[in-house]
Amino acid sequence: MNTPEWNECIKILADSVRHKPITRVTPNKVAVIIEPRNHIVLQDLLIWMVHLLAPHGWHFIVYHGNQNKDIIPFQDIIELRSLGKDNLTIEEYNSMCKSIPFWQSIPYENILIFQTDSVILDENLDRFLQYDYLGAPWSDFLVKGYGFTQPVGNGGLSLRRRTAMIGCLASTASKLPSLRKAHSWEDQYFSQHRYYKMNIPSKEIAQQFSVETIYYENTIGYHKPWLHLKNKMNDIYEHIKQKRMKF
Repeated sequence: MNTPEWNECIKILADSVRHKPITRVTPNKVAVIIEPRNHIVLQDLLIWMVHLLAPHGWHFIVYHGNQNKDIIPFQDIIELRSLGKDNLTIEEYNSMCKSIPFWQSIPYENILIFQTDSVILDENLDRFLQYDYLGAPWSDFLVKGYGFTQPVGNGGLSLRRRTAMIGCLASTASKLPSLRKAHSWEDQYFSQHRYYKMNIPSKEIAQQFSVETIYYENTIGYHKPWLHLKNKMNDIYEHIKQKRMKF
């Protein structure tokens, strides 16, 4: 669950652009959120993200539920895809992301996955698009505790290449039952694969994109940092507030 302070930060970002026009260009990449809930922060997050990224070639796809379609803003810009459900279980979400048809249905190579407990603060993502998979690095404690082969990274705010996601899933099709048991979380499945070589950046590069368990002052994104970085949250909240657009 988001902290109240986090939700307020996202509202501050949204308020800074809420009544501003959006410059639209022909998209060549896509930001995707799977959110069937009538989540308190969803509308503000989308207002901020669309204003930030749409002028830089990002299309948006929202997988919505039965109860939250009407709160989604910019329905002339955002592509809506119904899940036909009120909510998803964690298992259903992970299974969806580990499905070849899901990735095949997204008609762009570069994909930004985000969630209601994440945010991007800078529109300049192009320097990261060379990687097949990129998310916030995990701490050494988690890497050792879970026996990960490498520390990158979290999927809740992540950049991915469509062909790599499909290739990874296709290459492990015969092994999926055991892999799903070993790596039920989709980000663990993709980042800890052993059967398909993906271009994944170093921890040092990944933390420039997003922070979750390891604090980095100059990151441009966050995913649920309050779980692991409680003593840094005042700095993080201030960093987010300072990034609001000023026209």
